[in-house]
Amino acid sequence: MRIYQTWAAAGVFLVAASGPLAHAAPDFPNHPVTIVVPYAPGGPTDTAGRILAQGLQQETGGNFIVENAPGAGATLGSGKVARAKPDGYTILWGGTSTHAIAPHLHTNLPYDPFKSFEPVAMVGSQPYIVTVRAGSPFKTISDLIAAGKGKPGSLNYSSPGTGSAPHLATVLFLHETGMDAHHIPYKGGAPAMMAVLSGDVDFYLDTPTLPKAQAAVGKARLLATSNPVRLKDLPDVPTLKESGYDKLDMKTWFGLFVPAGTPANVVNWLNEKVNTVLKKPDVAKQLVAAGFTVELMSPQVFDDYVHSEYTRWGKIIKDAHVSIQ
Repeated sequence: MRIYQTWAAAGVFLVAASGPLAHAAPDFPNHPVTIVVPYAPGGPTDTAGRILAQGLQQETGGNFIVENAPGAGATLGSGKVARAKPDGYTILWGGTSTHAIAPHLHTNLPYDPFKSFEPVAMVGSQPYIVTVRAGSPFKTISDLIAAGKGKPGSLNYSSPGTGSAPHLATVLFLHETGMDAHHIPYKGGAPAMMAVLSGDVDFYLDTPTLPKAQAAVGKARLLATSNPVRLKDLPDVPTLKESGYDKLDMKTWFGLFVPAGTPANVVNWLNEKVNTVLKKPDVAKQLVAAGFTVELMSPQVFDDYVHSEYTRWGKIIKDAHVSIQ
C-alpha cells in the first residue's frame, strides 16, 4: 500500500511505501560519496544538487561531494555513473533528460536507463514558463497562440539544445495548441534566454529560474506556467490549464540513481536519508527558492514513476518525429 501526504508548509509532496523501515547500512559511508551532476556548474540544477549534498553531509556526518560532468545532453555523466563500482559511493543526479528523453533520441547511449541503474529517490520537479521579451507584442498566452496558429511558421523559439527537456516540452506545447513555430537550438539555457531578450526568437519555455530573474528586472514577460495551479510566487501568471490546455501539465524532474547492483540496504539507507533531508524546512525552503517542488518517493515508487515518464516522453518524441540528427 502506498501512502500519499502533502507537506503544504514546505511545498513538499511525500510518497512513501509502507512496510519495515529501511535496513541500516552502518559502515556507509566511510569515505567521500560523489554525486555526479551531468550539467555545467552554476545553473539551477547544479545548485539544487549542492543543496542536497550539503544537507546529506549535515544529516549523516559523511562527506558528499558534487562533481559536474556535463556533455552530450547529460549522457556523458550518466554513463560515468553507470560504469562506476556499485557500492553507493557514486550517485547520479538524473532526471527527465537522462532517463525519459535521451534513451529515445540517442542510438549509442552509454547506459540503459533501467538496466544500468538502481533508483534511489526522487528529489523534486520544476514546471515550465512560457516567456517572451518585455517589449514583445504578445501580451498574453492567447496572443502568442493565436499568432502561431494564424501565421504558421512565422514564429521561432529557442531551447538549450535539440532533445533537451525544454525543447521537448515546447514540442508538446506546439502540438497541443495547434501552433507552428521554428526551433532554434542554443548551447545552454542562458544563451537561449538571451535570444529571447535580444529579439532573435519570439518565445522560450524553460524552468522558473532564468525567466523569473529576467522578469524581476523588467526584461522578460511571463505568459503562462505549465503548473496545474498558479505558482505562489507568481500569482499573476496564469496556467496553461486555465487557458484550456489540460494536457500541458508538464514538469521536469530530478532524482538520484546508483549503479545497478548496489546493495539494497545501501539504496534504502540513502533513500531514508534523502527523504529526511528533504523534509527539513531549511532545505525545502532553499529548493523552493530555486524553483523546485520537493517530491519524496520510496525507491519502488520512484522506479514506477521513471518508467511512466519514459513511456510518456517516448510517445511525444515519436509522434512529433523529433530527432537529434
